[in-house]
Amino acid sequence: MLTSVSESTGYGPNREMSAFGYLVALPLVVLLIPLVPIIALVWLFSKLFGTDEGSPSTRAKRPPSA
Repeated sequence: MLTSVSESTGYGPNREMSAFGYLVALPLVVLLIPLVPIIALVWLFSKLFGTDEGSPSTRAKRPPSA
């Protein structure tokens, strides 16, 4: 079993992979920005009118039913 830690190879940031990451992230952000108000409304309505029946924290606090 190896017990030593090897020295850093000195690798730096990879520009090509960073550019690819930005190219993938940009369309995702452009597509998701219009959905933010819809997601916020769904979340708000679920908080205002939803029940906590499925929440693990409320199930744990309830006594077992007979």
